[in-house]
Amino acid sequence: MSVVGTCPSCGERVTDADGAPARSQKVPWHFWVFAGAAVVYLGWRLVQGLWMLIT
Repeated sequence: MSVVGTCPSCGERVTDADGAPARSQKVPWHFWVFAGAAVVYLGWRLVQGLWMLIT
């Protein structure tokens, strides 16, 4: 399904079994945990690199 809710091969609007338009899936919670851990890690590595430059 494309971002606008259409089939990529035929272009027809995709619906759920009950006839309602299909909704996009949300990003899983564990992606945000990973992204937060990556930001913390890279931030700490930046602090360590700057500390090495000034000492």
